[in-house]
Amino acid sequence: MKEYGGYLRLELNDNAHYWKHYDNNSVKLNSGRAAIYCAVEMGKFERVFIPAYTCDTVAQFLISKNIGVVYYNITNTFDPIIHGFTKNDVLVWTNYYGILSNKNKMILKKYKNVIFDNTQAFFTKPLVNSYTVYSFRKFFGVSDGALLIYPKGNKCDLTLARDKSSETSLFLLTTIENGTNNSYSESLKNEERISKSDILGMSQLTDAILRNVNYNQVKKRRRDNFEYLDKRLCKINELSDFIKHHLPSDIPMIYPLLIKNENLRSILISEHIYVPQWWKYLINSNLSNDFEKYLSKYLIPVPIDQRYTFEDMEMISKIIEKNI
Repeated sequence: MKEYGGYLRLELNDNAHYWKHYDNNSVKLNSGRAAIYCAVEMGKFERVFIPAYTCDTVAQFLISKNIGVVYYNITNTFDPIIHGFTKNDVLVWTNYYGILSNKNKMILKKYKNVIFDNTQAFFTKPLVNSYTVYSFRKFFGVSDGALLIYPKGNKCDLTLARDKSSETSLFLLTTIENGTNNSYSESLKNEERISKSDILGMSQLTDAILRNVNYNQVKKRRRDNFEYLDKRLCKINELSDFIKHHLPSDIPMIYPLLIKNENLRSILISEHIYVPQWWKYLINSNLSNDFEKYLSKYLIPVPIDQRYTFEDMEMISKIIEKNI
């Protein structure tokens, strides 16, 4: 029953979501892996081709649902190396770092059955007759949430219970007063909660927060920060030529700095610049090729998100330049 009176809740607006035009052919879920699974089920695909260079939780989730998984590698230009792909299979294509959107049409034309993993490219538009997955918590301050946009004419028959995220979302508030590092352990508890969760609808709390995001401001800040870092660091970035070729208008998730330096990551962390090491397990994995191992070891995802200004990018650039 609706409640009346009592204390006032957190004041949030009820604006529209960014992808509101796809409300009739989309479903909001609790995680990216759940969205990929739903796409596989909707398309009735027999096997899923998953990149080796990605988080292993996606493949493990699909395997737990008795879905066949085939791993594939990528070239040093991030093109897929595919063998044995059939009309009953589907390719999960990752838009790495949010800068590969100009490859999407080519990928769809070649493989037909594609799930575009845009978890690192929230603002990249979906292509017609394809499945596209977005992750909210990789771009905004929410504790869960993903979106699957599917081809028009398809029907989603899912009846899902909604996730509950309020009990593990306190870190989003405490971070404002205490900083990211002080709330890091609580954010990990939330990540653990999501990793153990089955397929659920996106929580009401996340839905409410997302209606208050200034999406245009986020896009501009991320794009501006990326361009600032690239101007400063392109001469030392092993991916600089690749970035120039593949960044016409994308809104990236991070600035991918690839540099063969054993100590830079730990130095940045000591300076309170928290840069993770993505998919470290691939360094010693039989699944990965030499390029993927190199990325896992040396790629530094430098933060460029909407919290930061040019002054922050200047400070980060100086610390990097000083220590290479």
